[in-house]
Amino acid sequence: MRKLLPILFGVILFSQYSSSQRILFQSDFENITFQNNDSLPSGWRKLDVDQNNPSQGWAVRDTIQVMGGNPNINRPRAHNSRKSLHICWLAGTGGNKLNDDWVWTDSLRIQTGDSLIWWMLIGSTPGIAPYLDSVQVWVNSAQTPNSTITKLATLKSNDSAGIPLNNNVWTQHKYNLSSFAGQRIYIAFRYYLPVQNALWCNIDDMFIGNHSAIGITPIGNKVPKEFSLSQNYPNPFNPTTKIQFSIPVRTGRDLSIQIKVFDVLGREVATLVNEQLNPGTYETDWSADKFASGVYYYKLVSGTFSDTRKMILIK
Repeated sequence: MRKLLPILFGVILFSQYSSSQRILFQSDFENITFQNNDSLPSGWRKLDVDQNNPSQGWAVRDTIQVMGGNPNINRPRAHNSRKSLHICWLAGTGGNKLNDDWVWTDSLRIQTGDSLIWWMLIGSTPGIAPYLDSVQVWVNSAQTPNSTITKLATLKSNDSAGIPLNNNVWTQHKYNLSSFAGQRIYIAFRYYLPVQNALWCNIDDMFIGNHSAIGITPIGNKVPKEFSLSQNYPNPFNPTTKIQFSIPVRTGRDLSIQIKVFDVLGREVATLVNEQLNPGTYETDWSADKFASGVYYYKLVSGTFSDTRKMILIK
């Protein structure tokens, strides 16, 4: 019996951990089932609305593929390995020279606590002429453009007063899907802009579901009287640190909370919180295992309130 106790205890712990994970979709686009080569995950759908160059539309591609022209530029980029969900400016060449290309996930039955998390690289990187990319993220009721429920975001590459910059890096994005609990939805990415402004969009390491990586934990039950953003701890850190923040009772139409991380050059590198939260004190984690040592800044924004603090990553 004594020998069985550790085994039973381990099984209980494993069961509790497993039950806390709800995975609707998770992939680095390396080893999943495709409809065919140079295509999409099973159940996904794409649509080339502009009909300019359908063969260059959304697809999971290898980083060794050259899409045309300069082989050092016109090829996909991946966050960690060799493949990513990719589209580039060539998808809009010809005709009206407009990129209007959609891609949808398979259907997703959403529950409270589910989130959409992914890494994305849009816009020019160092060594490439600056182009200003833009990607829309939608929630749809079907895999068609006219079935939109709401637009989660329009994400743009870095610019200065509208002038594109070539200092873009891979950035993580997070969106809470709890407001769609009980619904069957599709997540859509729309690459929509004039071809002369465009370069590419690379999407990788996507997760949809309820995962511990979301990492927003309520602390206590007191209602704060004002916003606050605490100093991260530990600081300096390697590679994970905790950030505590407080939200008071507030009114108005925009009740969303955002906490984003920026590097020393002001480039956004991670989104830790991007959702509506009830008044209270919370704690979130940032794991910087894929980032270089240096100074980073984290910023809390809600309505007209904002606060920024500095943290140091030492590896």
